[in-house]
Amino acid sequence: MTREHHVLVRILAALGALMMLCVLGGWALGVDLLVRPAPQLASTVPSTALCLAMLYLCLPMLGMTAPLSARLARTLACATIALALVNLSLSLIGGTDIDHLVFEHVLAPSDRMSHGTAIGLIVAAATVLATLRLAATLVPGLMAVVGLSSFVAIVAGNSFEPESAFAIPLLDGMSVYTAGALAVLFFALLLSIDARNAAQSQAEYD
Repeated sequence: MTREHHVLVRILAALGALMMLCVLGGWALGVDLLVRPAPQLASTVPSTALCLAMLYLCLPMLGMTAPLSARLARTLACATIALALVNLSLSLIGGTDIDHLVFEHVLAPSDRMSHGTAIGLIVAAATVLATLRLAATLVPGLMAVVGLSSFVAIVAGNSFEPESAFAIPLLDGMSVYTAGALAVLFFALLLSIDARNAAQSQAEYD
């Protein structure tokens, strides 16, 4: 099953990274459908797309044994945490977030990285780091399960319309693209963790 997991993870990683590149292309080319599924719904802002692309690129590296792959995955995960923390901090203090500082001419005032998105990105990046250091423990698997369960529930039950009366404050401004991408990311992380543990067990057995 390990080989099948690796193949599926690589496919999910490629599709996820490609989707986020399409989102970035949507902002660059002004194609609104690539950044949000409908005009009244929240968008996936450029910083969120960049963070998700970096995390999806980490996925195949979790199945590699080369030290360089592990270092690159750590770097991408740490960059994601830093970017999400900056956006979250700026939002909490009422400052201008990174997206509006850089892309003010194309973003609407309601386009932003939601608090829930920032927290999800931080947890996903922390799961990558935990997988690299604590793969033999239950910690990364539990983190991935919590993340997957949370974002599946968000996709199923959240209103993705900014400032909607039915929106949860923590999730206000989150895009359905973002929530779906995070759910798939946590699923792929679970597969990666399982494959990594199986490979390590096999190596110890041999």
